Amino acid sequence: TDMAGAPIFEMKKQIDILRNNSSKSNVDIRFTLASFNDNIEFLMINKSLINEPTPKREKFIELLRPKGRSKLYTSILKSLTMLEGHRQEYLKDLPASVSKLDPEVAISLIVLTDNIDIERNRELSEEVRSSLRKGFCNGLRFKIIIANSYTKNIKRDLDLKTSHIIQTECNYTSIKNTLKKLNNIIKNIDTEYNYI
Repeated sequence: TDMAGAPIFEMKKQIDILRNNSSKSNVDIRFTLASFNDNIEFLMINKSLINEPTPKREKFIELLRPKGRSKLYTSILKSLTMLEGHRQEYLKDLPASVSKLDPEVAISLIVLTDNIDIERNRELSEEVRSSLRKGFCNGLRFKIIIANSYTKNIKRDLDLKTSHIIQTECNYTSIKNTLKKLNNIIKNIDTEYNYI
């Protein structure tokens, strides 16, 4: 489903909050926005929020409209791999004087789903678990917002802590309120770190 359209109307707010944080703290926050159904589609990839305009509303509507069934675990895995690649690239491009200081560059991944994975199997679950564990060791910040009754399955499959999960109902008001709670998480993002 399209989760009653709530992600479309709230996502721009999330980006604006991050952009405001980035500008105030003068910390480069990079942003990637993807939608996953049968395939992963990207609207933004590793964009600097200080320099990049927010895409138009129509682009959000096109990206976030339902187009198939959820490949949740594959999408998480591909996102983690891509974001870690961006992190390594960013670190490699730092001036030598900054690299010597061993700066922390954090990855933050927020996933919103209203379905269970159509490809769900033990091997894929283990691959995602392994990738998440490696990410947590490298400072990954991870939240999954689940708008359905599959929380126990997803938590067990991916060996997640309760602190990684936000559960909500699959209706406009519930999702909008959950995304507003996410605003507080984003507003309080630790500006000590550069985020990818």
